[in-house]
Amino acid sequence: MDALFQIGVAITSESTVEQVLQSILDECRRVLPVDTLYVALYDEESDSYEIPIFYDVGQYRSIERRECKAVRSLTCEVIAQRSALYIPDTHDLGAMSSHIAVYVAQAPTRTYLGVPMIFRERVIGVLSIQSLQVDAYDPSVLQLLQTVAMQAAVAVENARLYEAAQREIAERKQVEEELRVMATKYAALFNTAPVGISITDNAGRIVESNREAEHMLGITQEEQLERTYDGPEWQIVRPDGTPMPANEYASVRAFQEQRRVDNIEMGIVHSDGSISWISVNAVPIPLDGYGVAIAYTDITERKHAEDALRHSEQRYRMLADNVHDAVWARDLEGNLIYVSPSIARLWGYSRDELARRSPEGAAFSPEAMKSIRQRARRLQRAARDNQLLPDERFDLSLRRNDDSVLLMDVLLSPLIDAGGDVTGFLFVGRDVTE
Repeated sequence: MDALFQIGVAITSESTVEQVLQSILDECRRVLPVDTLYVALYDEESDSYEIPIFYDVGQYRSIERRECKAVRSLTCEVIAQRSALYIPDTHDLGAMSSHIAVYVAQAPTRTYLGVPMIFRERVIGVLSIQSLQVDAYDPSVLQLLQTVAMQAAVAVENARLYEAAQREIAERKQVEEELRVMATKYAALFNTAPVGISITDNAGRIVESNREAEHMLGITQEEQLERTYDGPEWQIVRPDGTPMPANEYASVRAFQEQRRVDNIEMGIVHSDGSISWISVNAVPIPLDGYGVAIAYTDITERKHAEDALRHSEQRYRMLADNVHDAVWARDLEGNLIYVSPSIARLWGYSRDELARRSPEGAAFSPEAMKSIRQRARRLQRAARDNQLLPDERFDLSLRRNDDSVLLMDVLLSPLIDAGGDVTGFLFVGRDVTE
């Protein structure tokens, strides 16, 4: 009894399955007459077993996993019968015909004793001792081994639970660390992004907002958290300056339609009457309790530049429409993009006639047209090569609709966009006929 108590204390004090198995073998070697012994661990789902640790006359080794349906063995027989198996002499012809022995020990063992390790009515393995002597074990050894097997089954299952708990703790710590890293990255991106960002809950209340949003929206973060995305506090206008209803907001549409909404231009009217223009993207957040993520880009400077350009174009068009000189423009494909009303008067063609025919084709000779195209190509190449050339100035004669000749002083200039690329050509012709 004292030996059993010491064995129980030894094998149940270990934490891992590997430590438990080593302790089982050490204690069995200490109290039992054995030459070889092993603990096989059985997996019921795959009907297979492995021997993680095998004591074979002074040496320890392991046996790879084997399927009982593929390789029948004494271990599989113990598992199937769920009871002890004692073979006094494995070399006896009767025993050899009744049992299928798969010899894994290097030594010529003669006596085999194997008992199942059962935990809660489930076979989880086999504990086996063997001797080089014939009929080496009496019933007391069998009884002792069965008791050890019961203790071993409990110890192995406890160790498995411990290892599973340790793995779960490690996995949880890894997940927590990954979440911490993600949260740190999110916070850094959220607070330093050059765009305004707001997060709403599923009721439309703003629950989070970054510093850039505070700057763009013109209200503090505290004030934002007191608002909803469609609240009446917002004074929003469309690009044309008319009030924008809440159902046109990118955030409202994204939440109601449950889809991404991009590039909605909105003007925020501030208390002093000034307007900040933003381009808004919004996307639903697929998390319980959340609504949408909203990103704002400040386009106020761009809107002001567009307005200034539009007003400038309107002024220049008004001037061009009212000057006495002939003014026309073409893009790089040769498409006519502007014709001043004065051309019809100077060249003697009605606007309908000019609409059907190009101004040059109606009045210039083929030689004159060739000269114009050559000059235009030269200016285009110069601009492409970053060369600054003066505008082309030349004289041209043209034939009016009434066959009279008009002598013109023509100024040819490239139309260059903000990026420095030539987009077309502008022609200004003045009547110099005497």
